[in-house]
Amino acid sequence: MRKVLIAALLAATTAVPFTASVRAEVINMAAITCKELLEGKEDDIGTILMWLHGYYAGRSNTTTLDTDGLTKDSEKIGKYCAENPTITVMQAIERIFR
Repeated sequence: MRKVLIAALLAATTAVPFTASVRAEVINMAAITCKELLEGKEDDIGTILMWLHGYYAGRSNTTTLDTDGLTKDSEKIGKYCAENPTITVMQAIERIFR
């Protein structure tokens, strides 16, 4: 699972945005459960993790991107979500990074 999250994260950060394979979709990020995240496609997992990173960075008024920290945080989220599949990813993040 950790390899999947890391691969997805790397794919999301290096992929050309909005390629032809991207589908138009509106996602309620507050409703995504840990189970849905872990069962998602690698590209979707990376996109969701990057969005969440940006969302929380915006809440903390930071403009830095710590790629090593993002990878470590993604691993923490993956592990916590595997143990708590019914909660939302945002709830998991709030609990992990209080």
